[in-house]
Amino acid sequence: MVTRNVFAACLLCVGVAGAREPWQVEHAEYPPAHVDMTDAKAVREMYRDILEKLADFALVPPVVRQDRIANYAYTNLDYAMNGTVEIVEGGRLRAGWISGEDGPKGFFVSNYSDDGGETWSDPVLVVDSKDPRLALARVTLCGTYWTDPDGKLHLFADQSMGMYAVAGVVGCTATDGRRGFWEFICENPGSDRPKWSAPRRLSDGHAINKPVVLANGDWLLPVARGVHSLSSRRGFSARFGRKSGAHGGWGRRIKAKPGRCAAECASPTANGSSICATR
Repeated sequence: MVTRNVFAACLLCVGVAGAREPWQVEHAEYPPAHVDMTDAKAVREMYRDILEKLADFALVPPVVRQDRIANYAYTNLDYAMNGTVEIVEGGRLRAGWISGEDGPKGFFVSNYSDDGGETWSDPVLVVDSKDPRLALARVTLCGTYWTDPDGKLHLFADQSMGMYAVAGVVGCTATDGRRGFWEFICENPGSDRPKWSAPRRLSDGHAINKPVVLANGDWLLPVARGVHSLSSRRGFSARFGRKSGAHGGWGRRIKAKPGRCAAECASPTANGSSICATR
């Protein structure tokens, strides 16, 4: 007899095998409907197979929403966790924070201030990856704003299935173990109607601190990998860099030994080196 959670996941996989929607994973297969539940190895293999298929829904690009976000008005938000703030062209402050909860019901919300933080607009931007059709919560939780030397505003946002299986959090009984962070770029951040690029997935893990610009003009972005993983690249701490004036994506420059890396920040030093701290 299949347990309730496995049964729900199987229902999703059956749906994927049929007519596909744009958000569905192509060529997905689902495990047999029945396994010997007294065979611990068989149950683990079935459960892992299901999770690996569910994990691929975290690879569907997240969306920056600026329209039809009335449901995210302050009167409907009862949770806030500090996130990010950045000064953009014209002196406007753009802030973002975690709302919903620090868990599978969480999402990223953003507003702005034109008077140095004395007053703030209503929420004007949301990244909320939840989808009621999925059997496991898909979450965008952390977002980080950064203005590059060219004046472009970058939004780094994470996305995961199950949010690392945080112990004691309802709905976090499983995880994709890799998370993953995406980059959106805005060339008119001071506008009341900013235009954002299509998202680019940079890596597994997440980045909750801003990049730094080194003495030679290169950019350095610290990244923390997941504690748990379905892959062999668990627990790595990495730094991504981009050459000054270069066009295109970031590239991994160095990586640290495996460990429980939860948050990283980098700081350049006077002698041209950089220090990276991790938690």
